[in-house]
Amino acid sequence: MRLITLINILMSVFTGVGQSFTFTQLAEYEMSSIWPTVTLAPRLDNLGRDYLYTANNEQGIRVFDISTVSTPVLVHDFPNTTFGGWKAMNLEQDGNFLYASIGGIFSGAGVASTQATGLAIFDVTSPSTMFMTSYWDSVDIFQGTAVTKVVGNYAFLGGMEEGLVILDVSDPYDIRFVSHYVPDINFPSVPAPTSTVPNARGMWVEGDLVYLAYDRGAFRIIDVSDVFNPVQLSQFVNPSLDAVAAKAYNNVEVRGTHAFIPVDYCGLDVVDISDPNAPISAGWFDPWGCTFFNWLGGEGHSNELEFVNDSILFMTGGHHDLMAINVSDPTNPVLVGEFGDPLDSLVVWGLDVQGGRVALGYIDNISAIPYDSKWGGFKILDWSMAVDLVSNETNAVRIFPNPSSGIFNFNGNVKNCTYKLYSITGGVIDAGSMRSSFDLSLFPEGVYALVVKQGEFIKVMKLILENED
Repeated sequence: MRLITLINILMSVFTGVGQSFTFTQLAEYEMSSIWPTVTLAPRLDNLGRDYLYTANNEQGIRVFDISTVSTPVLVHDFPNTTFGGWKAMNLEQDGNFLYASIGGIFSGAGVASTQATGLAIFDVTSPSTMFMTSYWDSVDIFQGTAVTKVVGNYAFLGGMEEGLVILDVSDPYDIRFVSHYVPDINFPSVPAPTSTVPNARGMWVEGDLVYLAYDRGAFRIIDVSDVFNPVQLSQFVNPSLDAVAAKAYNNVEVRGTHAFIPVDYCGLDVVDISDPNAPISAGWFDPWGCTFFNWLGGEGHSNELEFVNDSILFMTGGHHDLMAINVSDPTNPVLVGEFGDPLDSLVVWGLDVQGGRVALGYIDNISAIPYDSKWGGFKILDWSMAVDLVSNETNAVRIFPNPSSGIFNFNGNVKNCTYKLYSITGGVIDAGSMRSSFDLSLFPEGVYALVVKQGEFIKVMKLILENED
């Protein structure tokens, strides 16, 4: 098991202390040298297998073997003709099934899509021989599909201007329509005849509630306890944001009593949803100073997010490829790491995180609306976390020898320090007042982590145990 996995487990120990993140690129893959090249949704197999699934708009769905991560190998190519000619927009994996949001959502600036809202299901029990079980496309709902979430027997689709579509997917070979619901389009304001109306862009489903990022329609909470008759419970817009910029609520994830919402060129909005009938503003992270006038060509555009744990999330940022944000205090999100050069011509749309790896989807956007981007494909990253060290006592502690066959010695002033020793799986195997040496000769060889603490100050040290031959 890699050290990165141990670091992931240890992150829960460090909630509330200073953190910074380092991202290392492992691979990049350009979908095609001919425009348009778009990777909207890169999805790492969530069963731990070395495969990456991608939704690529005009270029359909592609599957890559990443067992040698530096050189991804294309093993499947499902063109859009596989599922009725509709474009591939998004992906959601639930166990051994992959759910593809089909139906393009882009037609041009100010022009609604004419592609059907639809869903395709693939059996990925064996990714190397995966196959489509069935697809469904609407005969009367034509706005494409931005997102799909699957809970139990039901798939919840974001149908852009057509709102929420619910399908029965209990039989992956026979998808059945259940219901269609369009939330009120006149909140937070009545759309002008020439302006964009609300679009169901992002979604989170938990229990009987759908949390909907409704683009210009801001944020909605919908009761789907009766899937045949969805009912909106509440609607919310951040009043501070509403006063300075156009709304663009793109996506949403829920943790506990808060919803975390990427708001395009306005960063991250945090909403207290402890009462789903009356959500209230909790915090707002606005890294680019959004106004009504800086959507076109703006410095950043947030779109997708994934939580690493309950305190840290990663969010795509357009030209700011990837941002790590500490939300342990939801009222005050803090940027703790970034990947990418905001001055280059690369733009990230999609994101996935599995363990110590991150997959980023890049889009080639020749129209330059709202941003100029010149490359389409995906990148795979490793990430690691470092803890800020500000205590003279903890910072002065040193290990020797390291690697060691058993005995690790420490110098420095350790009398005011405590420690915890973690195994590679993240379990605590020893703890107490810091001492001058440790004997690990009876433990299996590998990597261990020693966390030395004095008050609020922490130092994390890697111990490498190599048994003698």
